[in-house]
Amino acid sequence: MEKKDLNSTGRKKKILLVEDDALIALMESELLQSGGYEVVTALNGEQALEIFRSSPDLDLVLMDIDLGPGMDGGETARRMLAEKDIPVVFISSHTEPEILAKTEAITSYGYIVKGYSETALFASLNMAFRLHAAHQELLKKKSELETLAENLSQAVNKLLETQRELLAHQQKLQATTEHLEATLNSLPDLLFELDEQMTIIDVRAPRPELLYRPKEEIIGRRINEILPEDVSNSLQFALKEAVESGQGELDYSLDLPSGTRYFEATISRKGENRPGQNRFVALVRDITDRIEAQLEQQKTEIRFFRLFQSMAEGVAIHRLVRDENGDPVDYQLLEVNEAYTRHTGISREQAIGRKASELYGSGTPPFFREYLECLVTGRPVSFESHFEPLKRDFKVTAFPMGEDLFSTVFEDITEKKRAEIELREREGRYRLIFQNTPLGILQFDRNGIITDCNEAFVRIIGSSRDDLIGFNILERVRDEKVLNAVREALAGRIGYYEGVYQSVTADKVTPARGFFAGIFDADGNFISGIGTFEDFTERYRMESALRQSEAVLEAFLDSPSFSFIFLDPTGGILKFNRIANLRMKEILGLELQAGQKLIDLLPDKFKSSCAASLERARSGDQVRVEREIPVTGGGSVWYEFHLAPVYGGPGELLGVFFSAEDITERKKVEESLRQSEERFRTIFEYSGAVMLVLDPETGNIVDANYRAEEFYGYSREQLKKLSIKNINTLPPDRIDQLLVQAKDRQTNYFIFRHRLASGEIRDVEVHSHPIIFGDRKYLLSIIVDITERLKIEQQLKRGMEEKQAILRELQHRVKNTFALITSIISLEINRTGKKEIRAPLESLKNRIISISRVYDMLTPGERYQEIGLDRFLGDVSQSILKGYAAAGIKLELELQPVNIEVKKAIPLGLIATEIITNSLKYAFGDRKKGEIRLKLEKLDDRLALEISDNGAGLSEDFFASPSSGLGQEIIKALAEQLEAELEIKSRPGQGTLFRLTMPA
Repeated sequence: MEKKDLNSTGRKKKILLVEDDALIALMESELLQSGGYEVVTALNGEQALEIFRSSPDLDLVLMDIDLGPGMDGGETARRMLAEKDIPVVFISSHTEPEILAKTEAITSYGYIVKGYSETALFASLNMAFRLHAAHQELLKKKSELETLAENLSQAVNKLLETQRELLAHQQKLQATTEHLEATLNSLPDLLFELDEQMTIIDVRAPRPELLYRPKEEIIGRRINEILPEDVSNSLQFALKEAVESGQGELDYSLDLPSGTRYFEATISRKGENRPGQNRFVALVRDITDRIEAQLEQQKTEIRFFRLFQSMAEGVAIHRLVRDENGDPVDYQLLEVNEAYTRHTGISREQAIGRKASELYGSGTPPFFREYLECLVTGRPVSFESHFEPLKRDFKVTAFPMGEDLFSTVFEDITEKKRAEIELREREGRYRLIFQNTPLGILQFDRNGIITDCNEAFVRIIGSSRDDLIGFNILERVRDEKVLNAVREALAGRIGYYEGVYQSVTADKVTPARGFFAGIFDADGNFISGIGTFEDFTERYRMESALRQSEAVLEAFLDSPSFSFIFLDPTGGILKFNRIANLRMKEILGLELQAGQKLIDLLPDKFKSSCAASLERARSGDQVRVEREIPVTGGGSVWYEFHLAPVYGGPGELLGVFFSAEDITERKKVEESLRQSEERFRTIFEYSGAVMLVLDPETGNIVDANYRAEEFYGYSREQLKKLSIKNINTLPPDRIDQLLVQAKDRQTNYFIFRHRLASGEIRDVEVHSHPIIFGDRKYLLSIIVDITERLKIEQQLKRGMEEKQAILRELQHRVKNTFALITSIISLEINRTGKKEIRAPLESLKNRIISISRVYDMLTPGERYQEIGLDRFLGDVSQSILKGYAAAGIKLELELQPVNIEVKKAIPLGLIATEIITNSLKYAFGDRKKGEIRLKLEKLDDRLALEISDNGAGLSEDFFASPSSGLGQEIIKALAEQLEAELEIKSRPGQGTLFRLTMPA
């Protein structure tokens, strides 16, 4: 730390510190005094003016911008500078451009952003002293120049009056000129002589490299012919100002071969204003070093300040308020960030300096007990609570900052709490649906173990809930199609099962269909599996009946099973087949004979209807009749009769073709199908799920149940007039592709966005499978509204991202806290000269640095709880070595790359800190050279760490006597905590070796 603590008289420089916060003023005063300055403190602008006026020996004023009620720092500085020229340096947490411009207009001796380092502070003060001294010197030389110029002017006038007086004063003028020349040559700055047309008459350049062009190229030329246009215009404006007022000033920059340089120029008129004949002297100073230092410092300070202001959480710094007995009764707000105002609605101006009980109108300070606990224990305190004055819920973390000081970081979790309540309510609704849906639903984990199921699934399987919960599908189910479906779900695909399932936990066989799907998080990790089962018993029976009917029909077509009779126009039998005669014998006990009237063979109850049918056929109609016919011996059969006219030519009736088909079995099948259709219609209508029947060729909606009417907002008739393309938001050609995939069973599970009649868009999950009605194939689509589920998933994803951000921010704050603690200890070390006090503080500082290195190396991610032990030990050991400034001590590192848990890394770091610190303190004595060696290696399932030195070694009674030092107690305690074996080898004059072996 560079200290400039003496003025020209040899005494300490005296600084007036103006800061309205007493604690900050105390800390800054101690820091300035440690730098060798004498400090006088004022807490407001009025008090600062009184001290300023009563202390003529002040050398500098270090002033905050915000000074609470009354005069601010800017007004106070103006009043001081109006009375006396003194360097004023502003110190503030403000980084806004308008604040910087405001202070620059008052004084340009420096602006320090709070949060500065000691080096930056003292460098800024030293720069301010140098600038002020240079400014005083410049004013002095300017005055001298003006005096000399005036004297010169008077001498010239006298020379014009008389030649005799010129000769008399020639020697004096020569002396004066030489003095002026010497004075000008002694200045480090550039000096230009100009006329009113901006022509350069003369140049003095102690540093020629600062000239834009060589001296011989610029004398006699105008400035606008040499310098860039912007600089030339600025100089012309300053020259005009000098014409009018006698002096003009400006700052500018030039790109020179050595780089960009910054200059400040003062242009002074020589003598009285003589329009068109004025001469000027321009004094130009190189201020590049000052500008670059100020810019870099301001950039650093602005970044830190913006970080504080840009935090999403509200942050407030408080000071405990005590009563006259010293008991804590309240706390006062010292500083807040912008997020504080967003969360509370209270502006910074309203909050700063107010007591909490008054500010929040709560009568008692909010969360006072928790904050006292934080200050008493010295540990952070976190809690969640509802804050009634603001009607909000907050998550608050309080951090101690020293005696009676603490900070709070809080997050508004009102919406989160509300979302949790809504989530529980939705979960209750979903649980009701889960329990009451007619579909069987089960939930399973990544190992295929059932974790939950509803009563419908229990009924389908024919078991009990106790037997099913904990049932391992992958190990106990023998049905390979079920196993394949579950494996598909675990792999991230939709598993489908259809068949006759034999229950493992009960003696039941159930025709069923099931879908299996996995739920994965944003990183692709399996969360849970869901299976839905539908009992297909009724459908299975219907399909069996249908297959039987088809078999009968196939047999009828493939065999001579049709009865046919050809009648003449009068109804006489002309011809018949064998089956017709056989059936007549079986049913009526009669035998067909050609020439007989068919109507004469029929029972009386059929004669009238048969005559009517024959008459219609003779008239040209196609007649179809179904009749139930009693059978001899009891019972009856059903027959379907077809009568069709046969023509030989136009109007020439040849006869009537009479065919008869036994439809007794078909009637039975139709009755069975009718009953099955009624059952299917009941399931379709009242299942509780949204269902649509689609034509896969066109996408037209063939049928819809009442739940579809409720969901889409269309009546069933309206839905049947629509295509799925009117509802699905995908392009029509893409929908056609997906219909084909569903029809061919390539894909049966989809997630779409459907448009309701109201125009609202909903996210839906669609299970679509082909079904056959008659000879047509359709798609049965079961639609589940997953809009809310997707919203919850998005909320969960955002919650994870927010937690990651909070984790990174907390890590940052922990690192800052370690830095603050280390700085405070360093300050305490600097303030004491007692070795017995400094040594423990140095050890404590090294221990804290060792722990803080862990947090420097942590990176939020999948391996957040691990760090590289090799890099950690390397950083710790090098940091300790630098701290002791042991230039002759060499550090040898032989560290294998090893990752280790943070909870193990910290104790190992502390052990290494103690051993290395002891070596630096005691191992080498007065020796100027030495070596400390660290070796880390992994041996199978164990870690081995060796730390050795080539110093004096331990005394012979070291191992026999109990350890008396805190450092050795720490080493042994931490080794025991790590379950490590500690081995110490040492011989006088041959160094010491510590070896720890521990489980990896």
